[in-house]
Amino acid sequence: MAFNINVVNYNERRTIRSTKIALYDLVKEEDLEKFYAVKVNNRLRELTYEIHYDSTIEFLDLNDSDACSVFERSLRYLFCMAVYELYPELHFRLSYSVSRSILVSPLTIDEFTTEMLTAIKNKMDELIALNLDIVREIV
Repeated sequence: MAFNINVVNYNERRTIRSTKIALYDLVKEEDLEKFYAVKVNNRLRELTYEIHYDSTIEFLDLNDSDACSVFERSLRYLFCMAVYELYPELHFRLSYSVSRSILVSPLTIDEFTTEMLTAIKNKMDELIALNLDIVREIV
């Protein structure tokens, strides 16, 4: 089976002679840390999304508002993971405070201590170093 793709960023057309291909496999090595999301036929997708049909592909960096949203959601998810691993009993709310910022309001304690914030930041760095995949699951 074969299908055609048009990669807008590289002004490149290709024929893929396979049943499917993951979008990150189409990113050039020097751009792997540059792109955060991709549009496939104008539909927002994650870089791990696999295509098996004719497509126009545009990789998105942080100059694109959709990519910024993906990046922000990933940071919020990472923060939640770190807090849950360190303080599973802690409940908090994430909300937008001012443009381009996120407010974290603790619900089960009065405030975050400096020690807690340092531990959370260190845990986030540790999770980043693991280079874990974020896998979407339908629950």
